[in-house]
Amino acid sequence: MWLRRGGRDGQRGEDAGQQYGEGAVRKRGEDAGREQGSAADGPRITMLGKPGCHLCDEALQVIARVAAEYGAEYTVRDLTMADDEEKLEYWEKIPVVFVDGEEHAHWRVSEPRLRAALDASR
Repeated sequence: MWLRRGGRDGQRGEDAGQQYGEGAVRKRGEDAGREQGSAADGPRITMLGKPGCHLCDEALQVIARVAAEYGAEYTVRDLTMADDEEKLEYWEKIPVVFVDGEEHAHWRVSEPRLRAALDASR
């Protein structure tokens, strides 16, 4: 499964070239539209994408940069490993970005808009 995490300490996790690694574990309740953050945890960003997607790579750069500024956690999930229902819902929209479990953007990620969403989630 393609899964990448970035932490609040500004660490980006694996190198950008290694983002499509294997062996990651999907936590219970981490479905893209259902992932929830709490005020104590701070905002959470989830990107749903797939390996080889140039828009996903571009979105991930924006997410990593903004997440580091805000101390937000982010997760990247591989849609190719998702169930058929999730693939059907999101395949034509990747990358799809969620902030605190709410769909925020698809195709392109705007830095100012992502910052505004993170400000609103505080």
